[in-house]
Amino acid sequence: MIELDDKLIKKFHQQKDGVYARDEEQRLCLAAQGYSICENSIAVFSNLRTDKSYIFFGKSCEALGLGQSNSIQTLDSVWEEEIFSRIHPDDWKKRCLQELTFFRMISSSHSKGLQTDWR
Repeated sequence: MIELDDKLIKKFHQQKDGVYARDEEQRLCLAAQGYSICENSIAVFSNLRTDKSYIFFGKSCEALGLGQSNSIQTLDSVWEEEIFSRIHPDDWKKRCLQELTFFRMISSSHSKGLQTDWR
């Protein structure tokens, strides 16, 4: 499993995007916060270049003991250890494999000249 984590870290830092102007970062944080409120769930916005994460807690997070409803937590890491530590090791492995598959798909589409605007 550590090998998968290392591959993900490497892929995260190889990305060319992830740098946002302050106003763009705030806009994306508002979108994540809105999602957490509407879905009563947790949403995370991570800025890979600054190695910061913003965690937004909806109502269900309080019942799970993750955080207070409608609150925000800022981390100096893109790895939300408190959340990840609650994931079963088998599910963690699946999550890492799915994320690596996603990165490969995106890398492949970029190398084929496909343009994607993620905004």
